[in-house]
Amino acid sequence: MDNMSLQCYQVIDYLAINDNENFPNKSEVVGWFIDSIKIVRQNCNALLNEWKVSSNVITAWSNHLNNIEMEKDRSENYLIKYFFGFDFMDALTMCLKAHGKKGVTSLQKPWIDWNTSQSLDLDADQCVYIPLMLEDHYFLVVINFKDETIDHLDNTLYETHEEYEQVQSFILETVIQVQKLFKKRKHPQANDMLTYKLRIIELPFQKEREDNFSASYLLLHMKVYDGANGIGLGTITEVFARLNHHHIILVLDLLLNERNQMKQKLITNVEDWEEKKESDQL
Repeated sequence: MDNMSLQCYQVIDYLAINDNENFPNKSEVVGWFIDSIKIVRQNCNALLNEWKVSSNVITAWSNHLNNIEMEKDRSENYLIKYFFGFDFMDALTMCLKAHGKKGVTSLQKPWIDWNTSQSLDLDADQCVYIPLMLEDHYFLVVINFKDETIDHLDNTLYETHEEYEQVQSFILETVIQVQKLFKKRKHPQANDMLTYKLRIIELPFQKEREDNFSASYLLLHMKVYDGANGIGLGTITEVFARLNHHHIILVLDLLLNERNQMKQKLITNVEDWEEKKESDQL
């Protein structure tokens, strides 16, 4: 944080400001990626001030991580990753409510469209990252083809076995639907996916479900989980400062990236806003 440039500080101030008189346009488009991923200023404001994560921020983050993955120089032992977007959640929820008997085609379409929009080869990846939401709770599932497991990353400390069973059932039913996509693509391990065991990745900072900022942790897990090791974020007492830092860096990574088609417009608006503040102070 101490190494942030003046421009980065100004961008964050512009996105986070809540002063009623000087409040920039909430609906201003500050991020636009590929053909249809849009982030408006209010999405960033809610993330920075209230730690609320919108679905399009998750989708933009998946797209960003896929771009990073594509540009990496991979060593022989490197686990190739692929990140699903998040715009399939409504279709998934409807499909699972029908126990997979309805809505399968409607669910497969956003997955197919997402794969078409991405530069990575889905079939070549060894770890497929799927962000999920059940009711108001967010978590990450990773189909780990190397270890032949379904990895579940979740910062929630479940109080009863029955409470976790609902999540477990949701994950396994989701994997059944994902397997249909891989089978259609003739993925070499598609037939084995349903035999993979669910593996809970132990995390050092789990807490009860209420107000545990699971969506923020979802974004973090997507970034740092390497498909092999647990994650060390320190103790729960450090979580607030670390999450705040994570939100700021995430916003800057997305919006000041050259792939953001609104980057220059955002910078111009920030500069104009800074000039207005200075003139108002005279």
